[in-house]
Amino acid sequence: MILFRFILILFIAMLALGCHAPRMIVNVQGEAPARNYGKQVLAFTVPQYSVVAFRPNPDDDTYDNVADAEQREQMTQLIEFFGGAITSECPIMTIEDEAGYVEDARDAVNQKPKVRKVAQGHVRFENRTGPYIFHNRPDDRKKPFGLIVSNGIDEPRIFWGTRGYLLRVKRTFNIDSYAAFRDSVLAREADTRFDAVIPEVSVQKQLDDRVEQSLTIIEHQRRGEQVRVDTLLASMDSLIRCGAVVGEHQLLKLVERDGGGWSIATHPEVLKHLLNNYLNGPDSREDKVYLLNQLLCRAILISDPGIVELLINAGANPRKQDIWEILYHITPDYFPSYETMRLLVDELAFDLYRYCRVTPLWWLIYERSQLPERRDSQVLAEEIRKRKHDADKVCNVETGGSYFLDPEIFPADLTAWELAERFGDEEVLAYRTFSQSPATVPE
Repeated sequence: MILFRFILILFIAMLALGCHAPRMIVNVQGEAPARNYGKQVLAFTVPQYSVVAFRPNPDDDTYDNVADAEQREQMTQLIEFFGGAITSECPIMTIEDEAGYVEDARDAVNQKPKVRKVAQGHVRFENRTGPYIFHNRPDDRKKPFGLIVSNGIDEPRIFWGTRGYLLRVKRTFNIDSYAAFRDSVLAREADTRFDAVIPEVSVQKQLDDRVEQSLTIIEHQRRGEQVRVDTLLASMDSLIRCGAVVGEHQLLKLVERDGGGWSIATHPEVLKHLLNNYLNGPDSREDKVYLLNQLLCRAILISDPGIVELLINAGANPRKQDIWEILYHITPDYFPSYETMRLLVDELAFDLYRYCRVTPLWWLIYERSQLPERRDSQVLAEEIRKRKHDADKVCNVETGGSYFLDPEIFPADLTAWELAERFGDEEVLAYRTFSQSPATVPE
C-alpha cells in the first residue's frame, strides 16, 4: 500500500512537471543550444524590469479567442499603468508567431500604447543572479497563455493564464504605483553596485548602455519627471577616460526610427557632448563629415530642431539630392517641423520649392493647422517678412505625373493664403490685406 501511494505521488509529480516543462525558465551558462531552444527572439542584455506575454499562433488549435481577448485587455491595463509610454526601463512585449518585428528588447522603446510582438523562440535574461533562458516551445499543448515577469535581479517568474497581470507585476516588482516604480528605477541608477555585479561587462558595453539610457530622457521630461542629464554625462566621461570609444555605432544610435511610426532621439546635450568627443578623435575628416551627414539625414524627419541645428553647426551639409530623398519619405508619422525646414533653407541653401514644391511659409501654415500648440505669432511675422513673395506660389503641385506629398493626406494645389483659408487661420489671413506693403505688419 505504501509503495502504491509512493508510485501514485511520483506519477502525479511527473504529470505536474510535464505541464510546466514545455515552457520554463532555466539558469544557463554560455549560449543556449539552438536545437533545444530555437531562435533567440528577445534578449534583455542588462539587468532591467521587463514583462513578456506569450500566446499561441491564431492558427494553432490551442488558440482561444476569448483567452486572447482577455490577455490583450490585461496587457492594455499594464501599459496604462506605466503611463501609456513603454520605455527601455520596462519593455512590455508579446511572443507569438509573427515574424518581422524587432528582436532586441532594448530597441523597443515604444511611444505608442501598443505591445510589440516577436516570433516564437526563446528569451534570454541577463539578470544580476545570472543568465536565464525562457524556453518557449511552439508545441506546448498544456498552458498556451501566460506571462513572464522579471525584476532584473532574481529568476524571472512565469504566471499562467490571462488574468491578474497588473497585480502580479506589482508584486514581482514590489511596487504599488507608477511613482514607486520610478523611485526604484532611479535608486538603481544611483547605485553603482548594481552595474558592478556583472564584472564581465566592459567599459564599452557600459557606455553603450548609457547611450540607450539617454534615449528616454526627453520622454521622462515630457511627463514632468526630473532627469539629471549632467550626471549621465559625467558617467559617460568616466567610461570614456577608462577606454570606451565614441564612434559611428554610438552616435547613430542617438537618432533612429523603426519604420512603424515611432522614433527616438536623445537629449541634444547628450548628442553634443558625445559628438564633440568624436569630432576630436582620430577618425579622418572625411569619415567625420560622412557621419555628420548621416546623422542629419536621420534627424530631419524625427528630431527636434535643436538637434538639426546642432548637426548643421558641427559641419553637416549633405548633398541636396540626399536631403530630397529624405524629405520624400514625409508621412504623418515622420513630419519635419517648420523650424527644421527653415534651417535647411536658410543654413544649407536648400531650395525647398524646387525640390519639393512647397515653401517654408506654406509648411509653417500647415504645421499651425496640425499642431496648434506650436503657433507663435513672432515666428509667423518673421517668416512673412522674409518670404512674403512665396505666399502666392501654388504648392504641392503635380509634376512629372505625381505629387511630392501624397495629395490624399496633404493639401494639394494651394497657395499659402489658400491653405490658411482652408484651415481658417485668421492670424495668417490678416497679413494678406497688407501683402502689397512689405514693411507693414498688422497689429
